[in-house]
Amino acid sequence: MLDIGVGETITDGFKTYVMGHDLNLHFVSYGNHATHHVSEDALKIVLKSQE
Repeated sequence: MLDIGVGETITDGFKTYVMGHDLNLHFVSYGNHATHHVSEDALKIVLKSQE
């Protein structure tokens, strides 16, 4: 599993999310500038685990 801290960003190369203080990922922008780079499938798994 990924170790993502509050304020760090994650991207699949298209969408970028930031870890909020509520420990959920929040969409911030399109693009690939982020702290952590993962595949599209991995990002889907991470986002689904928050539901």
